[in-house]
Amino acid sequence: MYEDERNSTSTLYRPNTALAVTIPPVDPQRGRLTGVVVQLLTLVQDQNGELRDAPHAEWSVRLTWS
Repeated sequence: MYEDERNSTSTLYRPNTALAVTIPPVDPQRGRLTGVVVQLLTLVQDQNGELRDAPHAEWSVRLTWS
């Protein structure tokens, strides 16, 4: 999450596709980084029989700047 939440982004990493991710602390369009949310997804089947990703665990870190 960045200061300008109107331009928020999310990125999905599938298993075995990334060992590490670097998040820029300051973005020219969105400002300073204010937090990070990581969700652990699992594949579920909804009432219509469709498969979709659903979060079953979430971690969040809030950042403060002095």
